[in-house]
Amino acid sequence: MSSFTKSKLKLARDSIQKKDWAGAKAAAGQVLEFEKENYNALVFLGLACLELGEVHEGEQAYKQAIILQPSNPLAHQGLSRLFLRTSNWPAYADSLKQLAELFAASGDAQRCAGAVQRLVELRRERGTRAELIAALSLMLPSSPVYATLEQLPAPEPTAPTASGVHEVQLAMADGLQVLQEVVDLSEREEEEQIKKEVEKRRTRLGAGTAEEIRRAVRREVGATSQLPHLYTELLNHPSTSDELRRDTERKLLRLKLGTLTALPKASSKSALREEVLDMAKGQVLLGIPDELAWLIWAEWRDVEGLEGYDWGLMRRFRAVFPQSGLGRVVKGYFKYMGIPLLEEEEEEEQGEEGEEEDGYDLLLESAEACPESIIAQRMLAEAQRLEEDWPGLVRTAEGGLALVQKHELETGQALPLVTKSLNTELATALVHLHPPKHHPRALRLLDQVLAQDPNSVPALMGRGYVLQTQGKWGESAILFSKVVGLEQAKRESAEGDEADATGSMEVVEIEAREERAWCWVRNGVGEKGEEGLREAVGLWDASPHPGIGRQQARAWWRLGRCLWENGQRYEEAYKAFIASLKRLPTFAPAFTSLGIYYSEVASPPDPQRASKCFQKAFELDARESGAARRLAEGFAEEGEWDLTEVVARRTIEGEGGLEKGETVASTAKRYLPQNAWAWKALGAVELQRRSFAPAIQAFQIALRADQADAASWLRLGEAYARSGRQVAAIKALNRAQELDPDNWVCAFLMAEVECEIGRFDAAITVFEELAEKRPEDAGVLNALAGAYLAYGRAQVDTGFLGRSEGSFWCALAVARKLIGGDSNFRRLGWKTLCDALYELAVCATFEHPDEAYEALRAVERLLQGSDVGKGVLGNLLGAVGLTKALGQGTDGLVALKLSLLGSEYRVALTQFDNTGLSSAWFDLAIGLRRLTSLLPVADDIEPYLKESLRCVKEAIRADPKDPSYWNALGVMSFEKSPRLAQHAFLSAIQIDNKDPLMWTNVGFLYLFHEDVELANQAFLRAQTLDPDQPLAWLGQAMLAAHNGDESDARALFEHAVVISAGSMLEASHVFGTRLLNDRDTLQSQTRTDRLFLAFSALDRYCRERPTSSTVLHLHGLICEQLGQTNLAERRVQEAIALLEKEYETSEDKAIERRYAVAHGNLGRLLLANGKYEEALQAFSTAVNLLSDEIDDTDREATTLRAQAALGTGLAHFLLNDLESALSTLEVAHQQVSESYPEVKGHITLTLAKVLWALGSEEARETAKSQLLECISADPHNLSAITALASIGSLTGDGDLLTAALAELDALPSFERVSVDPGGEVDFLLSTHHLANGDVQLAIAVAEEALAVQPGSLHARHNVARLLLMSGSPLTAREVLPRQGLPGDAQSRRLSALIDLALKERGELDVDEFVADGVNGNGEEVVKRIEPKEDARRAVMAAPWEASNWGSAILCSSA
Repeated sequence: MSSFTKSKLKLARDSIQKKDWAGAKAAAGQVLEFEKENYNALVFLGLACLELGEVHEGEQAYKQAIILQPSNPLAHQGLSRLFLRTSNWPAYADSLKQLAELFAASGDAQRCAGAVQRLVELRRERGTRAELIAALSLMLPSSPVYATLEQLPAPEPTAPTASGVHEVQLAMADGLQVLQEVVDLSEREEEEQIKKEVEKRRTRLGAGTAEEIRRAVRREVGATSQLPHLYTELLNHPSTSDELRRDTERKLLRLKLGTLTALPKASSKSALREEVLDMAKGQVLLGIPDELAWLIWAEWRDVEGLEGYDWGLMRRFRAVFPQSGLGRVVKGYFKYMGIPLLEEEEEEEQGEEGEEEDGYDLLLESAEACPESIIAQRMLAEAQRLEEDWPGLVRTAEGGLALVQKHELETGQALPLVTKSLNTELATALVHLHPPKHHPRALRLLDQVLAQDPNSVPALMGRGYVLQTQGKWGESAILFSKVVGLEQAKRESAEGDEADATGSMEVVEIEAREERAWCWVRNGVGEKGEEGLREAVGLWDASPHPGIGRQQARAWWRLGRCLWENGQRYEEAYKAFIASLKRLPTFAPAFTSLGIYYSEVASPPDPQRASKCFQKAFELDARESGAARRLAEGFAEEGEWDLTEVVARRTIEGEGGLEKGETVASTAKRYLPQNAWAWKALGAVELQRRSFAPAIQAFQIALRADQADAASWLRLGEAYARSGRQVAAIKALNRAQELDPDNWVCAFLMAEVECEIGRFDAAITVFEELAEKRPEDAGVLNALAGAYLAYGRAQVDTGFLGRSEGSFWCALAVARKLIGGDSNFRRLGWKTLCDALYELAVCATFEHPDEAYEALRAVERLLQGSDVGKGVLGNLLGAVGLTKALGQGTDGLVALKLSLLGSEYRVALTQFDNTGLSSAWFDLAIGLRRLTSLLPVADDIEPYLKESLRCVKEAIRADPKDPSYWNALGVMSFEKSPRLAQHAFLSAIQIDNKDPLMWTNVGFLYLFHEDVELANQAFLRAQTLDPDQPLAWLGQAMLAAHNGDESDARALFEHAVVISAGSMLEASHVFGTRLLNDRDTLQSQTRTDRLFLAFSALDRYCRERPTSSTVLHLHGLICEQLGQTNLAERRVQEAIALLEKEYETSEDKAIERRYAVAHGNLGRLLLANGKYEEALQAFSTAVNLLSDEIDDTDREATTLRAQAALGTGLAHFLLNDLESALSTLEVAHQQVSESYPEVKGHITLTLAKVLWALGSEEARETAKSQLLECISADPHNLSAITALASIGSLTGDGDLLTAALAELDALPSFERVSVDPGGEVDFLLSTHHLANGDVQLAIAVAEEALAVQPGSLHARHNVARLLLMSGSPLTAREVLPRQGLPGDAQSRRLSALIDLALKERGELDVDEFVADGVNGNGEEVVKRIEPKEDARRAVMAAPWEASNWGSAILCSSA
């Protein structure tokens, strides 16, 4: 070191002493400039920078110094001080640990202890638990600094702070305290670590069960755990107390056990398992009261019998842990089995304890407290087997096997002997629990046991019992003989030949002898069996074993059965049965046998005593099926159905059909019954209660026992039918009919099912055949009448009103027979009769009026003498008979009135029957409501409405739970009382919220009162419940119309009519009216299709309600649109007749105007039908009904008068009265104001046509001038322009034609479309260009029209036709493509002609036909294309069009 360096270092040291930190820094810096790796200069620089606040530079200086001399503590101390000054606690802790190691290496115990103490204090104040453990571990023997710290002097008690490291000195003096603290902290750290990791992993997908996660975490934590080493150190520490040592051993045992259970593979567990066992063994030998150790030592033993567990060990366990669960189990088991609880010298104390409580009860109670103990489960299982608690034994054995499996999984130790023992117990329980229900499972277990031990007595006995149940008596006897041999050999080897064989014979051997003898008896070896049973009786009676009363009673009973069946020695058998009951008064089979004796053998028979015996037997044991069946039959004969059900259910429970917690549904899939009669009885009861699903399953179970039982198939079919499963019902009933063809009830039920699925013809045929065979059976007649009535209603719904009339008359005839028969069915007969009359009201006239008259007179005679016709109904039936007063002109109105009188009579008949009374009031209300729609308009209907409202309220009072009554109340109060209507509808919905009709009606109520949102919600709910409910669609249509959405409204009205098939009359009315109003906005084909739909629907309306003049008139106009002018004429005449009656009564001006309009329409129809004189009269009547002075603002009257004038003029013209025609039209032309140009234009056009028809030049010039004036007044009158152009074309007047066409061309295309939706102008233009030979111009006009109306089928046809005429069939096919070709006649005809032209020219597009499904190559496809097919379809679509026939002929000849 140079002098410069020394001087500067001295200067730096002096500056530091003077706290001249800047000078010290400068001096150290000068040294480092000269000598970069000077250790002292770096240390001085670090200290100076630290004091100057230049922490980073100071830290770098210290670290560089440490690198130069890592073993020199000076820089380490400076760096530690820096970290402390800057509160960098992690770095400070690391520096303290490094200092401790440096001082330990240098042997400086004092300074090493100081670093350790400061580190511990830091970790206690600011560190985590793991960091504190690491710090404290420096003072343990395993620490690298422990040897140095041991050199510290002993602590000075009088001056604890003198050394500065008193805490470390104390730890070195007695390290147990530190070790205990480290152990405690480590335990808490690992426990918290496991808990946090388990919680974190539980949220992961596929993490496994909670136990699997815990084991995995414990396994990972255990791999790095220091607790085993710490526990070992604690146990080896010389200062450890006995108490601490025991506690540590307990913890170590649990730690190793936890690690053992967490290991994944059994192969890796053996060594650790032996360590655990050794630890447990040591604690047991020393008598240490650690229950886990004792349980491990006892539970982990693999022994076959309980005696293998060492009773001495069990006594010690119970003495050490008297209040533990297993200790109490041991106590209960010992007391139950009679094993001394204590050693012999303490017998007196044992006797005192034995009197405390019953051993079996204590065992049951204590076993629940230790569900994880294999020993407890085995002890309880043995006790339950001896007590014959088979359900409990099954649960216990299954629980024990689950524990064994869990033990093997956790410890890797197999317990084959324990498993075998528990399997034997489980198999024994399954053999005796509701045999033979569980025998398949029992046999599998028995086979496993016998495979391990062929001489296992319990397994042999169990297999013998199973063979007994299967009826294999010989095989069973062989097994029992083997058991006898095994037990006898065991007994002889144990006792010797001189022992008393009877006294020492075990229970199992006597039982095997008895069972073998019983097998001989059942196998037909009577004498040998009787001898064996007598021997068994003697052995049982002489046996000293306690608790064998049941076995003694069973042996005597079997002996009695043997005497009864072999030789009919009834009296000896009777004595044996009595002896059986003397042995055990609660032995149920003996009571059953005594009951049979009293009922069948005793002279005289004693049925009362027999019944008591059967009841006693059934009370004692529900498995006594013989007694149960006799009891059930007796109760059924006495009509005690509730008792019958009780007996049936208890019998099923007794045979295991309905165990605790099970239902018929859960049992139905896996159960073969032993007492099918009980299931049949249960099914009948459930069927009566309308619980169809349980009834079905009960009958299914019964049929498993006997699939040829026709009665069960019959009731099963009935249950299926009532539950709505008609297909299954038909199959079941067909099976019943195959088994019993003569059973009329089966045919009856089959017919009822046929009715439900709509096959009324077949059902009626069956009912009629049954009625012929059983003419007095009111039930058959009622079903036949109901079938006819349902058939008629179905026919009405499908529109076959004529057929329905015949069905209703048949129902009426059968109902009359029913009324005259059994009084019990008379009310049903009246109900059917009234319903049939109500349905007949749909007929305006009857097909056979004479027969109808007689039938109605017969109904009247039935009503005569009854107290009907009071109040409002008094106006319907006077003193003279109704039908007689009206003559033979009977109609539906008469039938409805008779229905009302019949309903009133039903009210009197059902005064004391709320169900029938409510139905009668409801029918009366509905009938009165319908009457108001059939009465003439002149009649006052208000009394009928009030009476109908009163009647429906009476119906609700009688039965407030019927939603249809509330719904009817809502409908009846719809307009006058909206609050009541809303309450009624909501009440109906509350009762049945699945009925779409209720929701639809409440929707109409909201719509009527302008609540659009609620109405929409109600209609949507109805559509959700039933998408085919037409009323809901009608409501949506009205809602769309209310919102102004005419397009949707039109589509919705049409859909409502379609899905209702015309049965919803209101929808038909609205649809027809709207269709007539929209006649100018629809394409021709679409309009025609809808007209046909409206025609069909309104025709049905007219037949069902022939008194509606509005609908008759509307139907006439629809018929006119379809060209059915004759039918239209009749409909309008019928409407006129009704309007005339209405006007005569009310003299209403509105009816007068409707009357005039009807006459105007009638005149037009008469004119179309060639009835010109009658047409003149009709027009005259229409005009006369109008006032002479018509206000110009009355458009309807003006139009009507103009129409009458036009019709009158045309009629005169057609009658060749030209002058009258001209004068009429001229007067009409003058009368029409200029404010009605459209009306005036029609008159002008007709006048011009008439003038042109006169033929004179003057008249024709006048016609031209009239047309020109009309066009000048109304430039958009296309009809006049077209007529003028036609005149120019006919006369060759080119100027006139050019002027007319100029007017047409001047109109924009869109305007032409608005005033000429039919395309007549475009057709005229194209025709004109064709006449002039300009085909391309004609095509251009047609294409322009198609461009303006791309959806117009007429415009498309015109373009395709012109292209075809021009020789461009390919282009025509593009305009009218085959894909999506409409089905109308013109489209098909044009398509056929196009294909014909393409085929002749060889220009067919083969790919298009292949895409349509025509297979083959090009040539084959061309050959197979038949244009005549489209031509044939055109003819079928419109056979009245001659052009279609011509095209068909042309295509066929091609």
